[in-house]
Amino acid sequence: VTDYLPAERERGITIQSAAISFDWGWHNNMVGDDYDQSDNVTVHLIDTPGHVDFSVEVNRSVAVLDGAVLVVDAVAGVQAQTETVWRAITRPSLNNHPDHLKASSEAADGGGAGASNSSARSKSGDQHGHEPLPCLAMVNKMDKEGCNFGMAVRSLRYKLPGANPIAIQIPLFRVGELSAGNSKSSNSSILPPNLFAVDVDDVSSSLMQNGEFVGVVDLVHMRAVVWPDIGSPSSGAVSNVEECIPTVTNLLDGETHEPICGDCQVTQVAMGCRADLVGHLADVDEAMEEYYLLEEEPSNAAVRAALRRV
Repeated sequence: VTDYLPAERERGITIQSAAISFDWGWHNNMVGDDYDQSDNVTVHLIDTPGHVDFSVEVNRSVAVLDGAVLVVDAVAGVQAQTETVWRAITRPSLNNHPDHLKASSEAADGGGAGASNSSARSKSGDQHGHEPLPCLAMVNKMDKEGCNFGMAVRSLRYKLPGANPIAIQIPLFRVGELSAGNSKSSNSSILPPNLFAVDVDDVSSSLMQNGEFVGVVDLVHMRAVVWPDIGSPSSGAVSNVEECIPTVTNLLDGETHEPICGDCQVTQVAMGCRADLVGHLADVDEAMEEYYLLEEEPSNAAVRAALRRV
C-alpha cells in the first residue's frame, strides 16, 4: 500500500517514506482484560526505507514518532543497516546535543535582533528533539529456508547497543501432514498433534528447518494464532490473502488461568516462555517484580501495562 512509486514496486523496496492511518480493534479479548470488545484505536503508520541509500528518510521521520517497529530478517538477523536505523531511533536529536545548545547560547550572547532570532531558533529546534523511541522488533521472513527465530533475537541483544529484547511471541511450525481422521491427538483436544512451538532460546531446533511456519503463540494472552494455507479453496485453503483469517486457540482457561491441556507441547513451551517474559519484566519494572517475588501470576492487563512502561 505504501510502496506506490513505480520504482518501489518494480524493485520491491521502499524508497520514499509514506504515511497511512487505520483503525485497530481489540478483538479476541479474554475474560479479565482491560479493554472492551468495542474499543478501537487509530494507528498512524509511517513506512520508512530500510536500504542504506535512503537513510535520510529514517532520520527525517524519527522526530515525529511515538514508537518504532524494527523489522529484522529471520535468516540474516541484525545487518549493518539495522544498526544504522537503531542508532537513529535511540539517539536523542542533534537539536538537544550539548555542543549544539552551547553554540546556540554563544550566538545568543551577540545581542541585538540577531541574538533574539537565534534564541528563538534554538527554542524551536529543541521542540523538535526526541527521546530514544520505544521499539518493537518484528522478526520477518520466518517462512524462508534457514530461518532461526532464536538467533535473530540473540543478534538484537548482542549487536544493538542497549537493546534488551523480550519475546512476546514464539513461532509455531507444522511438521508433516495429518492422516484422515487424526486431526487431533489423543492427549490434546485443542491443537493438531503435528503443530509445535519453538522456544526463543532454542537456536538449533530441527523444527525450523524441517517444519512449515504457520503461526505464533501470543505469550501475553497465551493463545495460539494459526493462519490457513493459501491455495485452492477445494483443498480447504484460502485463495485470497485478504480473507486469510487466523484460527485463535486459547491455551489457558479464561477464569482459572490453568492450562486447558497440560500435555500439549505448545502449551508447555508457551508456559515456560511466559515465565521467562514475566521474569525479564520483573528486572526492570517494580509492579512485575512484586508479582514475581510473590510468585503470583499477573493478569494480561498487568503484563501489557508493564510492556508499555519499559
